[in-house]
Amino acid sequence: MSAPLCPVCRSIFVRPRIYECGHSICENCMKGVDQYTERYFRELPNFKCPVCRHSTLIPWYRRPKNQRLQSICEEFPEYETRKADVEKLITSEKLEDDDIDIATLALTERKRLAKQYYKEILPSLVEAARQGSSSVIISNKEKVQKISKVMDLFSKHLFRHKIFRIVSSREEINISILRQRTIVQNEYTNPEFNASSTTNATPEELRTTTDDLLQSTSTILRNFDDNEIRSRYSFRSSQLASLPPRRVQE
Repeated sequence: MSAPLCPVCRSIFVRPRIYECGHSICENCMKGVDQYTERYFRELPNFKCPVCRHSTLIPWYRRPKNQRLQSICEEFPEYETRKADVEKLITSEKLEDDDIDIATLALTERKRLAKQYYKEILPSLVEAARQGSSSVIISNKEKVQKISKVMDLFSKHLFRHKIFRIVSSREEINISILRQRTIVQNEYTNPEFNASSTTNATPEELRTTTDDLLQSTSTILRNFDDNEIRSRYSFRSSQLASLPPRRVQE
């Protein structure tokens, strides 16, 4: 009988935990899967089982341990060797208490993260200023997402250095060091363009057009051999000529 293997690390299970869907993986593997889960600003993370992709909001440390699978793995001689290897990789993480002050925790972490990102960005801003640059753009999506969560605190740190403005979007963060007028480049205008010449017509031009239409109509009617059709569709030139020209709205 071969030892049961974790579907993630492909080694014998060490401290296996169970997803809601029933699949089990090593505790350390489960923690790693949760950490690499895509997270959106102000949204709870949507964790997924790596086997069947079942979704859950429960973090790895709240999922139950698979004690039965653990006892089975302990019977195999390679278990202790694998357990020792895993122990070297695991860093202890304090599990959250039920009576924790979440508001205080969030405020403390926001301040810590804002100061951390500020210290990471500041050297680049100083270097850009020394080179005469008026702005700096942060385009790394992972970094943009992290800074956006604490943008209000992050901006306060930078504004102490007389930064003019910070504009944030999902794609990038634009830090304007100086206030400059936006200049539109590559704009071309036709100097000979005259919109009024294409929309307005003088009365003389309209009368000339009317006379041309009358002449064309008479020519077409003369080509008909059927007298009944001719009498039904012929028009008197004098009547058409007496019609006032249609004015084109300006």
